Amino acid sequence: MLVAPVLDATGMRDVVLPAGNWFDWWQPAAAPVTGTVATNSPRERIPVFVKEGAIIPTNGAILAWPTTSVTAFDLVDLDDATTTIRVTASRVELSRSIHATTFRIHRDTAPTTVTGATFSYDAATRTLTLELAGGVTAADFQ
Repeated sequence: MLVAPVLDATGMRDVVLPAGNWFDWWQPAAAPVTGTVATNSPRERIPVFVKEGAIIPTNGAILAWPTTSVTAFDLVDLDDATTTIRVTASRVELSRSIHATTFRIHRDTAPTTVTGATFSYDAATRTLTLELAGGVTAADFQ
């Protein structure tokens, strides 16, 4: 993640993004951006960008912006065991699963098939939501 606070009252700032594709956290339906981005944000909404390939565990879901290669993230659970989360453009995997797990994946189009999870797709936000039941460790989508 790249957080770019605005340092004056104008709400405007040019943000220089490192190499790669980045997504605006606040505009999930927007196309990826690169290079220098002009932002105009109200004080209560700091500009935040997420790099393609990011996996961000939150309290409610695991958020992912997949690439064509595998991205992995190790999460230390409350029981001190480690769960590895792996995401590609067509698959999510957990090294172990005790409870139901929700993934929200940035994806330009709805999948035609999904196995291993119930799902919904929101075209307005370009978000595929996968619900894996407890004990299920993988889901595929095309």
